[in-house]
Amino acid sequence: MRTHVILPEDLVRSVDALAGKGKRSQFIEEAIREKVRIDTLRAAL
Repeated sequence: MRTHVILPEDLVRSVDALAGKGKRSQFIEEAIREKVRIDTLRAAL
């Protein structure tokens, strides 16, 4: 699924520096999945 989000420019630069522009979507997907996992575990406590 495609979606549109607005992110701060400095955050996008940091993601690109870590993942490379060709891997931006994959990096963001992995980060969101990890955040959801952590928040789900915290909610269960």
